[in-house]
Amino acid sequence: MNNRELKFRVWDHQENAYNKYEYWIDAKSGDTYRMNSGGIDYQLTNFCIQQYTGLKDKNGREIYEGDIIQLENAPYKYEVVWNKWHWGIDSKGIVTDFIQSFTIAVEERCIVIGNIFENPDLLK
Repeated sequence: MNNRELKFRVWDHQENAYNKYEYWIDAKSGDTYRMNSGGIDYQLTNFCIQQYTGLKDKNGREIYEGDIIQLENAPYKYEVVWNKWHWGIDSKGIVTDFIQSFTIAVEERCIVIGNIFENPDLLK
């Protein structure tokens, strides 16, 4: 049995921020709603759900889909992506198996430097 911790974060394009709310997905329609203490707040129409990879960078920061990482003392920056069956990194449109294959190196030398929504200029 896999004991991997399943966690998600949600980028809300309406608020232009990551939210700390609970979300509910209707199994029949696939519609997603944001929950608050009074019940359903509103239906989300413009959001992005990103999953935790199960990895942390060298500083102990959790690595999520959409994070931008950099190996210590290296000039290259990569976006963390889901590559069909596993995590990988995207370097200018080319997705590699880097994170999956080099987990120890990532956790010892990788630093999360931002994410694609708040710091898109990092990948230019």
